[in-house]
Amino acid sequence: MTPRTALVLLSFLSLLFSACSGSTPSRTRAANDATTLPTAAGRADPGYIQYLERQSMLGSQVELARIVSGSQLAWQRQAAEPDPKGLLRLSNSWLHVHPLTVLPESKRSVFNQLASAALWQNLGKSGIRGLYVAPTGGAGAIWAYGRNATMSGEDIIQYHFSETAGDDGEYRRMLTSANMNRGILGTDLVPASTGLGPDFFLATRNLRSFPGIYCMVEIPQNLWPELPPAPSQWRGEALSPAQLSSLAAKGILPGGIRQDGLAFGRRGGWAVTGEIHGVDGLARRWAYRYDGSPDRPILNWEDPSSAARRVFSGSAIQQVGLLGNALVGLRLSALYGLEAASPGTAPVPAYEPAIDAAHSLSREVRRYGGWTWLRDEAPLPVLRRILAGGPDFALDSVTSPGAEHAMLTGDATLLRTMLDEALRQGLDMRRLAHAMPGPDGISYALPHLAELGARHGVPSESRLTPQAALELRGRAQTAMAAMAEKTQTETPKGKSIAPVKDETLYTTSAGLMAMALGAGSPDAVEKDMTPEIMKGHLLLAFFKALQPGLFVLSGQDLAGTLSLSWQSMVDAPQKWDVSLSSRGAYSLADSSVSVMVTGQGMARAKTVYPSFGVQTQDPASFISRMGRMLALRDRLNVAQGRLYGRFLTNNSGTVALAILLPSSSGAPAVAAPQSGVAAAPANARFLAASNGSGNEKQSSKPEDIRERTRQARDLLGGRIVEAAALDSSLGGDSVTGDSALILICNFSRAATTENIDLTASPLLSRLASQGAPVLVTESGTSKQNWGQHFSLTLQPWEGAAVLIGKEAR
Repeated sequence: MTPRTALVLLSFLSLLFSACSGSTPSRTRAANDATTLPTAAGRADPGYIQYLERQSMLGSQVELARIVSGSQLAWQRQAAEPDPKGLLRLSNSWLHVHPLTVLPESKRSVFNQLASAALWQNLGKSGIRGLYVAPTGGAGAIWAYGRNATMSGEDIIQYHFSETAGDDGEYRRMLTSANMNRGILGTDLVPASTGLGPDFFLATRNLRSFPGIYCMVEIPQNLWPELPPAPSQWRGEALSPAQLSSLAAKGILPGGIRQDGLAFGRRGGWAVTGEIHGVDGLARRWAYRYDGSPDRPILNWEDPSSAARRVFSGSAIQQVGLLGNALVGLRLSALYGLEAASPGTAPVPAYEPAIDAAHSLSREVRRYGGWTWLRDEAPLPVLRRILAGGPDFALDSVTSPGAEHAMLTGDATLLRTMLDEALRQGLDMRRLAHAMPGPDGISYALPHLAELGARHGVPSESRLTPQAALELRGRAQTAMAAMAEKTQTETPKGKSIAPVKDETLYTTSAGLMAMALGAGSPDAVEKDMTPEIMKGHLLLAFFKALQPGLFVLSGQDLAGTLSLSWQSMVDAPQKWDVSLSSRGAYSLADSSVSVMVTGQGMARAKTVYPSFGVQTQDPASFISRMGRMLALRDRLNVAQGRLYGRFLTNNSGTVALAILLPSSSGAPAVAAPQSGVAAAPANARFLAASNGSGNEKQSSKPEDIRERTRQARDLLGGRIVEAAALDSSLGGDSVTGDSALILICNFSRAATTENIDLTASPLLSRLASQGAPVLVTESGTSKQNWGQHFSLTLQPWEGAAVLIGKEAR
């Protein structure tokens, strides 16, 4: 054997062992190898192709599928029907931790920090038994072009854990700690748009079924002169409208995608790669569909190779079957309307194949014993379709961003309107996950109003005209942007930048409260503002936690992190990515309080609360009060209740809801109406309406209140907007229970007095006669000598819960 041959053999064996170990190569080497390893003859190096295949998701899925295929695992649990109650019984309150926002503790991974017994004990005291850690997979850009770090972590390209999250052993320790403290875990599946990684490299090299993973089209070589030059071999360049039209005219690409007709959400497009040599030695250029950025290629759910489905399936087997996650999140918005539009017509949005993907993946996850959570926004009628036989839960796009907007502006019109729309739709709020603002910020896309305004799929249940829907959406977005801009301040390095980009307010819960108080920049937040920030923070959590369904607290809530300013990350405002404003880092452990930056370069955010451990020792802290709030939620079993109706209120910043609580005896309080038929009380006076515009009482003058009350009674015949019947396909059941919770929140910065009339509903009146209204506090109940008509005065940013029925005795 010659020295040269021996060297080549050793190099190949080294590469093979690295692939077998499943370890990710260094960032620099990954970037260099991706662009320099084709052979001199133009054909990709076979050894490197094998290495990529072992690192890829589609390659790994083959081994994962063998675990299930031909075994009893797929036949042990029912998969057809969602089972939200099963998870609500295990854990209805969750903490979501984004690994890239956690400051390291002595170089320990996030999994290691989350395995702390003290942390789990404190979570248990706070009433939280579910820990959702996401995203945890290896991210993509470091493979494709050597970016030093990825700040979002959403561009997943591998099943393997990222270096920040930890390794398999550290995950197992976290799982053990969770189980020992009666806790359960959750994470995301692979999203529908990935990063640029091994699967993409192999797809563009035309290896077997890999091109079927993505929405890809090979461009004939004679058309290459019409294509734009790519930044590099792998990084795609977006096609201009003229270039896209030219390729569409030649029948290469579709002239339009139904996704383009969406009135909300991140915009997609087509991009082209550079010249890439395939495994057969031929050079190709590819066009591929992307989501938001050419760095995010979209998976092709409907490709006949089923390659994309297999990538998703492998993720489900690993996360639920092997790693034991109870709850997994689905991010499928990139699949909305992913099909060609009719030639010569404007694209009309559709939501397939996302709905099909949601149903199929949810069934598979249920087979392995898990639950699913759709983490995408959708118009309410579409959400009903997705939930029917699909995910067990979906992100709450009913009360969010309505509640956050009410906190910011003091105007609850948006929140009331969306609640009315959900009530008319008969949407089961037990199927929603009510999440506090997190690293992704607060989305103002408002898909339901956007689709109503575009006259696409207007549901018959809606009383909003397209013009009213568009006006309400526009007012909310304008008010948010104006508030964010008005509260920015001058600093020694220059003026702070409003954290608004692409219909999203990039701030945290505490940052939102600070902005509402006039401090949009973290430097403008003074220590004496902390009590008011906490007051608003607790009100938002109070409103969301006392809704049926899941409640999801962000890890940033624990520390009270404020939004991040550009001055803490870059030396000039033009270099600042506004979307990082809500991703400021914080400490989970006391030992990392001196660390100022994460391994990916994310700066520590300014916080308004002490460390988690310190807060648990202070009964007046945010965490301690949050714990008492969640104890109330558990004591009344609010998570399995039903949103029954909304009372009309006097103040523009107030919302009052009636929530039926599960019966302690299981006996129904009233008979269930037929599925799909609106409930009709005996006096037939509860038509769901809010004047068509969502506007409600603005003035607090007594004469104005009396006049509007008279008008409301003439229109509605009462003082409450009641829910339609729950659709049985959503897991709905009869209106049961012998108690109800009246939830009243004042989101404005002025005191208000609200008059609650329980006789507006025969059911609520009957419950009140069985147990007079009592005020519910953190420590118990307080009798007020109230009857079926009572008045309640709320101070600024104050909420109250009133109990009626058997539980009020």
